[in-house]
Amino acid sequence: MPMSCSFVNFFDSFSAISLCAFAGGALAVLLVLGIAGLGRGGLTSLLLCGVAVSSFLSALLSGLLFCAGCGARCRVHYTPV
Repeated sequence: MPMSCSFVNFFDSFSAISLCAFAGGALAVLLVLGIAGLGRGGLTSLLLCGVAVSSFLSALLSGLLFCAGCGARCRVHYTPV
């Protein structure tokens, strides 16, 4: 099923990528703050929750890139010919 041209152009533009990256970062911060329980666990639990969420999201991204095939990996890891 081919994608519509406007959908492709929306996600290829620099501003859409920046907006999605900002939204994902904000959600990650909220997730860390929610897990750590801001004010209950202190700084140590906040740091440990940040490391755990970062590791989980990194593994999720690696899995998505692995499943996406060579096209997505070639876009992320640029290697000149």
